[in-house]
Amino acid sequence: MSFEEGTSEPKIEHRREILYGTPGLVIYRDGKPVLWVPDDFGSQTRDLSYKDLEALQKELRRYFEPESRDDSGH
Repeated sequence: MSFEEGTSEPKIEHRREILYGTPGLVIYRDGKPVLWVPDDFGSQTRDLSYKDLEALQKELRRYFEPESRDDSGH
């Protein structure tokens, strides 16, 4: 707990939930839901262009990577 007390980084949590009758992963930031990724996400993104997929990957990486990093960038 002492690690979290000294930081102002948001607390990121991932939980499996069912929303709108569809199972998926819900990402919470500081206890509030910010992103829902349905289990059939791949079928929904199949027709996106490469450029759009890269933009989506960059945006999703913000939520899936650890919220804090050490000095080496890891």
